[in-house]
Amino acid sequence: MHAARRFANGPLGATRKLASLVLLALAATLVGCEEDQARVPTHPVKGKITFNGKPTPGAMIVFHPKAQPAEPAPPKPTGYVDAEGNFVINTYGGNDGAPAGEYEVTIRWQKPVERDGELAPGPNVLPVRYGDPKQSKIVVQVAAGQNDVPPIVLKR
Repeated sequence: MHAARRFANGPLGATRKLASLVLLALAATLVGCEEDQARVPTHPVKGKITFNGKPTPGAMIVFHPKAQPAEPAPPKPTGYVDAEGNFVINTYGGNDGAPAGEYEVTIRWQKPVERDGELAPGPNVLPVRYGDPKQSKIVVQVAAGQNDVPPIVLKR
């Protein structure tokens, strides 16, 4: 019993709690936005991210459409990295993937920290360039059907 409690409250449990909170906030935001824009068909997208040869559990990956119409703003598909470094992209819900197109990719890895007894996102652990779509130099093409993104290897 104590080991299970320690696991749930340890670093991995904290990462899962933080990721759950972020996903809930994102889902609430997307639900509010759905009424403003028509849904675009999506296609499953999955992949793997490593930083200096190791997984980045809890990192957030965002796909920024390269072709940005003025109105309405296109959705920005997102995903979170699991303990093994794998991610699945989500646009509207249920790991539905991303609309077809070319994307500039950003990745931020904010390990959770405790502040006043509460978990909060800490500073970004990755180099700043990976959090800026113009500097990351990571580009992904999404096509109809299943999309397996080649491994994304990040380095200091």
